[in-house]
Amino acid sequence: MKRFFALFIMIVAVFIGITSFSSPTHAQQDDAPLIYDVRWSGQWIGAPSTDGLWLFDTENPDAEPLHYLVGHAIPTLAFDPIRPRIAAFDDATSYLRILDLETGESIEDIYIETPAEDFFPVVYDIQYSDDGKLLVVTTGARIHVFDTASSSLRESFYFPGAGSETSYLEWVASVDFGSEPGDIIAGNINKYLLFFNIASPDLQQTASVESGVYRLEVIPDTEDILVLDQAMRLYSGADNTVELLDPKFEIGVYGFDLNNAGDLLVVGMDGTYILYSLADQAIVQEVMTNDLGNERVFGLSFNDDGSQLVTLDTAGSIQIWDVESGELVTELGDFSRAVSYKWG
Repeated sequence: MKRFFALFIMIVAVFIGITSFSSPTHAQQDDAPLIYDVRWSGQWIGAPSTDGLWLFDTENPDAEPLHYLVGHAIPTLAFDPIRPRIAAFDDATSYLRILDLETGESIEDIYIETPAEDFFPVVYDIQYSDDGKLLVVTTGARIHVFDTASSSLRESFYFPGAGSETSYLEWVASVDFGSEPGDIIAGNINKYLLFFNIASPDLQQTASVESGVYRLEVIPDTEDILVLDQAMRLYSGADNTVELLDPKFEIGVYGFDLNNAGDLLVVGMDGTYILYSLADQAIVQEVMTNDLGNERVFGLSFNDDGSQLVTLDTAGSIQIWDVESGELVTELGDFSRAVSYKWG
């Protein structure tokens, strides 16, 4: 019952006017699924949705997408950086599904327990460590770390009172691995970054942000962190402070991604994406993604070499762009609706 209540709250928050999701079996039906995000790894672009997981083969963009876990709400996913696998949370069953990328066959099903006291018992983020040995999952205010070799639970973390004694303010929306082995950074809705290590049950430190943390990403080989809290901010590990990245990003930021080199950021806003050079601390390019410029661009992901990126907007448009020229390369699927599972 608590899972359905949390899902109902999320649906009301994004004003889509329904209390249950349809389950189409083809991307081009009129009752197309609601897409939550896009992630790019290798040749595959993954899109979790209210109707399972869609996988687009960028080496054969005209082919029909693969469609796994049909009829199940999949809020989030993560690509295994080492093996041809994908982790996707199945909201209908509370299982984390580890699937073979090309066949969709189940490799492992891991049950994610959600205690009754968790106000939002939904999985909002999944991340692999760079070496693929660890998998971290957030559910409500809890953070679970799994060993991928055995699929066993390594550690489970819960930091009550991390900024608030109200449980729904503690739910963790984003998580990433730090620059040192075992380091994990989480961001909660109560405006806090939480720093800890899997070797210790204790919270090491916190940092306050202006608003709820919806996404974060550690900049490679640094102690600095990119933070999205409706604005685009930069956490400095040197002095434990959070500052606005650029005046352009003070309001109306809906998503971002960092290339693998760690030097180029893409930021999603109303009808546009903006490329920002971290080295030069300057905007490089601004690209309008649709003629009207009125659809929020919230899903963004670079390909492995950073030459292309994929965007998702609230109209359900999944578009691949050339990073250097800003030209549209192709569009994928034929979806008509998309919304962030985290903030609408």
